[in-house]
Amino acid sequence: PHLVAQAKRIEIDRRRQAKALVDRTAQKLRKAGFLRIIEAVESGDAKSLILDRAAKWNADLIVLGSHGLTGLGRLLMGSVSDAVVRHATCSAQVVRVRRATKGVGRTPRRTTGISRRITKLVPSTLTLLL
Repeated sequence: PHLVAQAKRIEIDRRRQAKALVDRTAQKLRKAGFLRIIEAVESGDAKSLILDRAAKWNADLIVLGSHGLTGLGRLLMGSVSDAVVRHATCSAQVVRVRRATKGVGRTPRRTTGISRRITKLVPSTLTLLL
């Protein structure tokens, strides 16, 4: 019984965090001048959901993050971004988070300037799927 309750709390927290991330990203895109932004947080098979919503919304561009998995991790986990890029009927942009380089002292940081790069690709409208 405790495990079920804990799993529900974890799922609720994950959805809250996902919604907050989508809200922050949409706000950045609005500030960058995008005219049309559709926000969604859904549960299910990510590959299928993203491709289905892109078709339904007649998306111009799909923007995806990449965890940069390779080898066995990628084989076991699959690659949502790879599947979407291969099967999307519109353009797809994969954005990577920069990682620290050994011995150099760089710290991991999120990719910045994404809205400027996207604006160059699609200056007037963007349908965003996260």
